[in-house]
Formats: sequence, C-alpha cells, structure tokens
Amino acid sequence: MLLETGNMHADPHPGNLLATPDGRLCILDWGLVTTLVASQQDAIISYFVHILAEDYAAIPTDLVNLGFIAQGRQSAMQDRVVASAISDVFRGLASGGSARKRISGVIPAVQEIRRRYGNIGQLPAYFTYILRAFSVLEGIGLEQDPDYSIVLDCYPYLVSRLLREDGDRAQQVLRALLYGAAPSAGAALPPLNASRVI
Repeated sequence: MLLETGNMHADPHPGNLLATPDGRLCILDWGLVTTLVASQQDAIISYFVHILAEDYAAIPTDLVNLGFIAQGRQSAMQDRVVASAISDVFRGLASGGSARKRISGVIPAVQEIRRRYGNIGQLPAYFTYILRAFSVLEGIGLEQDPDYSIVLDCYPYLVSRLLREDGDRAQQVLRALLYGAAPSAGAALPPLNASRVI
C-alpha cells in the first residue's frame, strides 16, 4: 500500500483488519493514515534495498534523501566515522529479534555521532506513521518468532517491485540485491550471491 499508492494505514493491528470470505483484506478503521509523494517512496525503496543488500555505506545518503538529517547538517554525512557509525546503527536495527537486543548494540555508535556533531538527526513527520505500522506488525511477528525481522519480510515485495521497473535505477538496485554492496568504480562485480535470489 505504502509504495504502490502512496497511502499507508498506520494502525494495522488485528482489530482494524478483517479477512473477507473471498480472501481480500478489509480495513475497518482509517483514522491513522499518511500519504507519501513519489520522491519519498523512491527514497524508502532505496533505503530498504541498501539494508537488504548490506550496503550500509549508502545509508547516510539515504537518510539525507529521507529527510532524517536536519537542514544544514548534511555535511556530517561526509565524515567517515559518522557514516560508519550510522551504517553500524542500521546494520543492528535490520538484524531482527527484540528491540532491546537491537537497540543495545547501536547506542555506542549513536553516542559517537552526538559527540562529534551534536544532534544532527530529525524524525520526519511522515516516518512516525511508518514506524508505528512497522512496530505493530513486527510485534505481531515477534510473538511467533523471537528473531523475526520485518525488514527481511519486505524483500520479496521489493524484488517484485523492482522487476516491474525500467531504467538505470532499477538496474543499480537489482545489482546491489544480487551482488551486495556496490564495488568501487571500474571494479568487477563480485560473484553472484545465490542466497539473495533464493
């Protein structure tokens, strides 16, 4: 819904959703909804693809494009220590399992960023709705599997979405998904990582 129509239901708990007899999804309460423009949808796709491709070096640029870096603070993203710390944060957050397990591992990296640059981040209003929806859905998943990761559940959708697109961007993203982090300019692609395809 979020990446297909630009609209997202931000309160997807079981009391707001109903499966109809013919297998369709019926949403009962539309009280908490957000809308994304095409550039935000593209930035979200790039962000998730970089996480799934384990291309954590691309995350700082994604955060700027998503609006997470405060106006006038984008230069902090050029600092290798900050970029590395942000990459570590998102590697930890994408790892799956309980929030306590994931958050405890990223606190030192966040503290290092704050020590160097102060508070450079911000939470875009639209993203609070996404966080709410993902936390509800991931909470449901964690009840069934203590290592569940909603980010990994996004993988099949992203691949199918990318296979429907044309253009250089889709090619770059698919290459990252199949081969991992982008090699330096002019370098040969690493061997195909079959586990990313299966």
